[in-house]
This record gives sequence, structure tokens and C-alpha cells, in this order.
Amino acid sequence: MQQGYIECGGYDDEIEVRELVIFWAMVETVAKASEKSDLVDRVLEEIEKKQLYVSYESVVVLDDVVGQDAEGFLSILDNVLHMIRNAPDHPGEAFYDALSRPGLLDFQLRYYLSVLSKKDLLWVVYRVYAMVATVNQRPDRFLGCMGIIRCRTGEPTQFGMNS
Repeated sequence: MQQGYIECGGYDDEIEVRELVIFWAMVETVAKASEKSDLVDRVLEEIEKKQLYVSYESVVVLDDVVGQDAEGFLSILDNVLHMIRNAPDHPGEAFYDALSRPGLLDFQLRYYLSVLSKKDLLWVVYRVYAMVATVNQRPDRFLGCMGIIRCRTGEPTQFGMNS
């Protein structure tokens, strides 16, 4: 399987292209639905410029895209995680229909979604989330996205205890 790369703060990760195509399609969908900002514009520009929704050998340097707004990018990834968590175990048609780029990409996205499970989609988002949170010294955000801590909201943790 072909690989794509994501870099952030000197770290890089090699991710299967089929996972990256869906990842960027989800990020694009969430960004388009987000409140307009410089970060959202940079994210959408990078996706379009490099055609990350179909790119087979993409390298994305997140430092250039995220800039000084790691919190904003992590919020976009929070919404992507929410989108995946609410999908069925094998996302399929309904999940595909929720993505913002139908048309020419129909066949490719439908094929990738047919062979990827919810766990596969979560795994790639967690990897990118961990990279951005680590580089920006926000381990609390990463642990929170995984449901391990909810220290600021007072919500129960996964163990049923308030932090």
C-alpha cells in the first residue's frame, strides 16, 4: 500500500494513503462547517492545493498549516473524532454521504470506506492528534480526546470518577 506523510515539529508519521484520503476528507468536511478563521482558511487551502482528498504521495507539514493555532486545529480534530465515534462500526454509505466532496471521488472514497473500519479511522486521527498535542505541549488535550481525562469540565472520566 502506498504511504503518505504528516510532519509536525520535527516528528513525522507514515500513514497509508487510503487512511489519509479519508482523514483529509473528514478534516475538510469539518473545516467547511466550522466558523471562518485564518486556520480554517489555511487548512482548506492546503487540502485543495495538494489535493489531499486524492493524493497518493502527499507530504503535509502541519507546522505550516496549524501555525500558532494548535488549539484550533485540535478542535477540528475533536469534531472529526466526534464524527467517527457516531458512525457505525463499518461506516459505509451514510458516512460517505456526510463527507463534503462527492462526484468524481465517489468510487474511490466508497471503496476506501468499504475496507476501513471505524477503528482504522480513529487510529489515524489519534496519531495526528498525538503529534500536534505533543509538539504543542498539550498532553491533557490528547488524553481528553481519548476519554481518559475530563479534568476541566468536571465530567466523569472513563472510570466513572470525577477528576
